[in-house]
Amino acid sequence: MVAGLVAMLYAMFSRSRSEPWLSKAEKAEGIIFELNSERDSNSNDVIVVRFVTSKLEWITARYTDQWILVYSGQYNIGDKVEVLYNPENPNQFKLVTKQSESSVRAITAIIGFVLFVVGGYLLIIRG
Repeated sequence: MVAGLVAMLYAMFSRSRSEPWLSKAEKAEGIIFELNSERDSNSNDVIVVRFVTSKLEWITARYTDQWILVYSGQYNIGDKVEVLYNPENPNQFKLVTKQSESSVRAITAIIGFVLFVVGGYLLIIRG
């Protein structure tokens, strides 16, 4: 029940990392360079992306985004992806996906609500 409440509140009230550089971002075509499964307390599958900037600088970096759902098989090594990057700091980048932050937040809130309701129901029944 507590986990459900925490998930709902986090989805509704956490702030997105402000990324003011997106207004001046440049596009590049990248590839999925590496996929690793790291199962620690804060990570899902690790996606490493490689792309070339407009200044012909190679960037190979781990993709981190708080509000992205990554599922097994979504990406394969060598897949082409569209990248938006900060021209002043190309290690700051985002993958262009069909997922929106609001849909990921909604899914998180729904899962939290279900956990909250099930937990409350079990608490009442076991009294």
